[in-house]
Amino acid sequence: MATSQNPKRKRRLLIFGGSFIVLALIFYFGAEPFVENLIAREVQKQLNSNPSRHYDLKTGKIKIRFLSGNIWVDDLTLTPSDSAWQLWNNGSIKSLFDLHLNGIKIRGLKALRFLRDKNMEIKLIKASDIHLDIYSNPDWKGAEEQKKLKLADIFTDEFIGANIDKFEIENFAVNRYLYADTGKPALSLDSLYLSFIAVKIDSQTIKKVLPLQFENLKINSSDFLVNTSRFYKIATRDIAFNLTDSTFIVDGFQLIPRYSKYDFSDQIKYNTDWFNIGSERIEFQNIHLSELVQGKVIHLEAIHIHQPVIEIFRDKTLPESPYKQKPLVATMLRKIPMDVMIDSLIISEGKLVYEETPKDRKESGKLFFEPFTLKASNFTNMDSVIAQNNSANIKFESMIMGKTMFSANITADLSRTDDYFEVEGKLDRMPATVLNPLVENLLLVSVVSGDIKKTQFYFYANNDNSSGEVFLEYENLKIEILQTDDKSKQRVAQSFVANNLIRNDNLSSDRKYLVGQINFERDKNKGMPNYIWKSIQSGIVSVIAPVASKDSKAEKRKGKKSKNNH
Repeated sequence: MATSQNPKRKRRLLIFGGSFIVLALIFYFGAEPFVENLIAREVQKQLNSNPSRHYDLKTGKIKIRFLSGNIWVDDLTLTPSDSAWQLWNNGSIKSLFDLHLNGIKIRGLKALRFLRDKNMEIKLIKASDIHLDIYSNPDWKGAEEQKKLKLADIFTDEFIGANIDKFEIENFAVNRYLYADTGKPALSLDSLYLSFIAVKIDSQTIKKVLPLQFENLKINSSDFLVNTSRFYKIATRDIAFNLTDSTFIVDGFQLIPRYSKYDFSDQIKYNTDWFNIGSERIEFQNIHLSELVQGKVIHLEAIHIHQPVIEIFRDKTLPESPYKQKPLVATMLRKIPMDVMIDSLIISEGKLVYEETPKDRKESGKLFFEPFTLKASNFTNMDSVIAQNNSANIKFESMIMGKTMFSANITADLSRTDDYFEVEGKLDRMPATVLNPLVENLLLVSVVSGDIKKTQFYFYANNDNSSGEVFLEYENLKIEILQTDDKSKQRVAQSFVANNLIRNDNLSSDRKYLVGQINFERDKNKGMPNYIWKSIQSGIVSVIAPVASKDSKAEKRKGKKSKNNH
């Protein structure tokens, strides 16, 4: 009897087990489309419910692996709504964006929890092949309430939040347009990679401009291009940011001119500086992000610029450019609309080439600073910091023309409104021919030979003029007259030589030793490097050709008086 029941029991167990497996398979394969539709409806319910929203979010096909919690979303778009474009057209919105994603992979989603309490728990989100267009509104009227776009605009009040272990974005392209209908972006960023760790989004964070919190962030991009103006564009080879050490790195930085230096002069029609700048690496070290987010303070512990190459050209045969006052250090910092604190600035292994075509000569002259280093500290516009330390300090060292070492220490008083600063420096022993960039344009003579034994200088300056002394020792100075199309200036140069107005020797052991006087009136249409260089030049020329120096000052006063009379 018992024996006859065993086969029946086994048969029932097999039928029950088989039925359970079949039902499980049916549930597994049949539930996924059901859950897929359920999640899709819930997502759409959470989004696009605000009638005054600025953006519409749409998704393509959603594929779900229910048990593993893996989801694939195709063709996600976030586009401006019709009402947003209406606000745009009447100038009430500063900017709009159009976002397209080829696909998103989500791993480890706890789907049932999301359906039950509207809160997402996700291990990984990976978005790829993203294209973002940003449109800036030229007719924006500056309405304060429209400055910030909040993610909360596209969510309902039922939204609880999301916790994401890792959020990756790869192959991200960004274009920023100055107008909605333009075909050429003002900014272009390609192949961007971002990685967020421990991301949290909730009903509070989505109300902020940065709608999420995270513990770490990494950014990389291989191509970055900004069309800054008609004459220049900015490009980089690679950019990277790591939140762990709060350091932002830019590799292969370039400020690229759109025209050659001579074509630039033809385009601009005035004598103004043409630039071509590159740097192997720029490091923005230890950015204080909490101060930036909470108090709108830009605080960096250091900026390090590696191996910059700077080319500057000016064609002085062209008319002077329209007057535009160039600010000095203190004023420049005060004009920054945010609080700024840069503890230190370092430039290492730099090269600077300044080329100029003088008014009366067809050939240009070049001045090389290579290699040069710069170390600066306490660059700030914050009153609380200036009250503790009002001095911004700059130390510059460089070889000039590969012949001699030049060094200068600059101290700027950040508490004064007249841009007061002091400069102290020296040049090592050098051949006198190094002086040619200083004397050729002013005296129309060229140094052939001579020995400069010592050059030291000290002066103080403000926004209007500089005053100080140059201690210049040299001997056996020999010069020759330069050729010029201006016959009157040619005769003046010949007169200097004929009347021995050029001092051939100036030694401290000689009773006729002359201390140079720095007395220079600033050309406010030019920047601080020009101001410092011209101040030193005035002191050196006052030693080599005292009469020429006096005549030059008198001529400037006469010209200024003539302008005032007109």
